[in-house]
Amino acid sequence: MKKLPILLISVIIINIVLFGLIANIVYSEYLNNGKQLPYFSAVKKDSPQDIVKEDQIIVTKDNIVINIKGAEWSKYADTNSMEPVISSRANGLEIVPKCENIKSGDIIVYEPNFTNGLIVHRVINVTEDKEGLFFTLKGDNNPISDPEKVRCSQIKYQVIGIIY
Repeated sequence: MKKLPILLISVIIINIVLFGLIANIVYSEYLNNGKQLPYFSAVKKDSPQDIVKEDQIIVTKDNIVINIKGAEWSKYADTNSMEPVISSRANGLEIVPKCENIKSGDIIVYEPNFTNGLIVHRVINVTEDKEGLFFTLKGDNNPISDPEKVRCSQIKYQVIGIIY
């Protein structure tokens, strides 16, 4: 006789849990209006601007054409500073930018004063001081930002596409 109430209570508890799960799914779909959402929320970071417009990209059965005047192809050194976005196996498309058009989140190529060669890093801040406009840059995989204020004269290219 005691087994019946325990069984009944177990069935009721299981039904309540299942009802709660189903109600959560239905309510979440209602709130999100069918949009795909990440499982966890993420920290918002600035992304590169949309420089290549949709009408500049032509995809056919045989090839892809990107109509950008002055674009150049680029390969990257194996420094890991921009992993996982850019690796030494990636192909880049770059343009010579107008300095005033560069925004936080863009990826640029610049000539640093602290080492030889070119560095490809993301703009994390655009500021102005008494000497004019400057950019703070950081490799996505680096723990700290680059050690200098990057001026317009140091900027050589802006990454407009990465092809893997």
